[in-house]
Amino acid sequence: MTYAPAKQKGYTLIEMAIVLSVMGILIAAFASAYNLYHRTQKHMTTVANSEQIVQALGNYLVQNGNYPCPARMDVAREDPAYGMMGDCTSTTVAVGTCANGICVEQGERQVNINPNPGTAVNITPRVRRGAVPFRILGLPESASEDGNKNRFYYAVTENLTNNATYRKDSGGVSIVNGAGISMVTPAASAHFVVFSVGDDRRGAVTRYGRQVEACGNPDTQQDAMNCQTGSSSPYNLAVYRMSTQSSSATAAHYDDFVRYYASVETPLWRVSGVTGDNIVDLIDTGNVGIGVSSPAAKVHVSGTVKTSEAYMAQQVCNENGADCFIVDGIGGNDANPATAKLQCNNPAHPSYNPARPYVTGYQFGEAVCGSGTEEMRCPAGQILSGVSADGTLNCSAVTGCAPITVNMCEVNGVWQQAFIPSGVTNQVYQTDVFGVSYRRTYRCTNGAWALQSQTGTCSCTATTTVENLNCSAVFGGPANGWTGVATRPRTTTCPSGATTYGAIDSSACECVNVTEQRNRTCQQSPFNYPTGYACPSGQSPKDKRDWTCTARQAGSYTSYTVLAGSDCCTCTSGVRQTQWVSCGNGFNGTKEQERFSTCPGNTAWADTGNNSCTCNSSLFELTQESCPDVNGVAQVGIIEKRRNWNCGKSPQPGWDDWFIVNNNCGPVSYQWRPKTTGHGPYGVALSNTAGTSCPTQGQQAPCSYPATGGYTHYDSCRCE
Repeated sequence: MTYAPAKQKGYTLIEMAIVLSVMGILIAAFASAYNLYHRTQKHMTTVANSEQIVQALGNYLVQNGNYPCPARMDVAREDPAYGMMGDCTSTTVAVGTCANGICVEQGERQVNINPNPGTAVNITPRVRRGAVPFRILGLPESASEDGNKNRFYYAVTENLTNNATYRKDSGGVSIVNGAGISMVTPAASAHFVVFSVGDDRRGAVTRYGRQVEACGNPDTQQDAMNCQTGSSSPYNLAVYRMSTQSSSATAAHYDDFVRYYASVETPLWRVSGVTGDNIVDLIDTGNVGIGVSSPAAKVHVSGTVKTSEAYMAQQVCNENGADCFIVDGIGGNDANPATAKLQCNNPAHPSYNPARPYVTGYQFGEAVCGSGTEEMRCPAGQILSGVSADGTLNCSAVTGCAPITVNMCEVNGVWQQAFIPSGVTNQVYQTDVFGVSYRRTYRCTNGAWALQSQTGTCSCTATTTVENLNCSAVFGGPANGWTGVATRPRTTTCPSGATTYGAIDSSACECVNVTEQRNRTCQQSPFNYPTGYACPSGQSPKDKRDWTCTARQAGSYTSYTVLAGSDCCTCTSGVRQTQWVSCGNGFNGTKEQERFSTCPGNTAWADTGNNSCTCNSSLFELTQESCPDVNGVAQVGIIEKRRNWNCGKSPQPGWDDWFIVNNNCGPVSYQWRPKTTGHGPYGVALSNTAGTSCPTQGQQAPCSYPATGGYTHYDSCRCE
């Protein structure tokens, strides 16, 4: 019986090609979608983290009455200064310079740094730029980085980082758009700016303190203005740009993400202390009233003041501020026997004894008096372990280590010894230094002194060696242009280990004439052929120079000249060259270009048609605009717009129209400010109060301000 073999069938080459083509289309579509998702996630992270930082800076202002100083930008994560607030009172970094991860720039206007009403103290503010001090702000490390995991920059007006000079209207940071027009009113008045350098990473710094890319040239790159600082104007000015987002490779390229703060609002109270439990009056001239509408003192209470614990005061007076009882004067001289019983050194005290003039306690409404020599101590052989509620001492038997003497260093056959006194359990004792730098540390453990560590040495010896130097390091010229060697002594000192060098002995050095050759290209000096000239493979033109001795220990170089017989440069027409370049803005992939040599020179690059170009459907641009007036009322804030790259646009891909993605416009806030000398105080407040809001800029009217005993009146106040 015979069996017919079963038929087997597989994929043909055509079928495989179809499958691979379909897979390629699916992969390309997925890659484009993933690329859009990844860019969106990075942008969302940058936006979210910047909002956290701005909110944390605002909270810090409320709690402390000023902004924090920037952290250093150049330190790595393991450095103690990483993420920690710097010292904005230091002027070691000059305007227009950067040092130790901090850059300082100059504001463009004068501001008043007197935080209280009175004579203006005008300065031109400094602006300090560094990293976000996330540790002092209570932020996680990740919140101080953008979507690319690079550090946010934080620049703040220095006078706003100090309570003594903080004023809500004394910001010194300029915010401009792409055309250089101010985006804040008045110009150059922003408090601080926080920004990310974007996807191009120009000026970016990693969490390890390393710069990814150089900042760039602000004359040719829109976003280089933000991270660039120079010694001359305008690069030494605190000017930061918010421009249209553009990924083009032209001078309009801008992908920074900027947030700033320019509000003139200041909280009445600030929180003080590490725990944030204490509130402090921020306005020195303000009073607090409880049950009274016109407080006449720092704290004015109409009613009973009650405390369940200690009441602390330097003096207690009647309601008119007179007949004050000085608390510190309890031990003084009171002639009234009814109250003198609290004063031991007063003859009117019922139990006065000049030998016992000191108060040692109080009992039954009278002071208990003593001589001042009374003392409480534990019996011999015991130590104090606490105090009982009745004031008696709690004493315990000493448990620890007896004194010992230990050998330290042997000098000329004699041991130097250290004495360790008695101690209690877990007590640590460190000896003095013996020998050169030797010392030990002991701990009292289980009733005996135990050696914990030892450092230094008892003795050391300085060493001297001879170091050889090439004669060219002493006299110059090539290494093979000399015979002999120079020497110098090198000494390692003791005990510091520092190295010192003696005088160089170059007497054995002698100059030798030599010739140096080097390989060049046909386009380099001294050949200088135009493009298209080249040497055959494996060959190159050469030049030479001579090292010529002018004395036993002196020589000089001649100029480079062509090495005879080495000029192999020839030009060949029609040689094809190729390159792969980007498909251009709006497209992903690369394309091949070609050109041909024409002796001299080359034809222009031209596309060959071989490419992998696909339209970039994830491309978009963002822009920011100043807020327009509404019904004649000025607005502050910004309007954010976006437009998308449309791959289906006819007759060719192009940009869609702009649309609004964020509008945070709002009216400008104005306040009454005195313009004349105040007079008063008067008991009645006027309808307008200095420091409160007013509706129309430039409006003038009388106003008042709270003062001790009433209000100070100003005949002329201005809304500004």
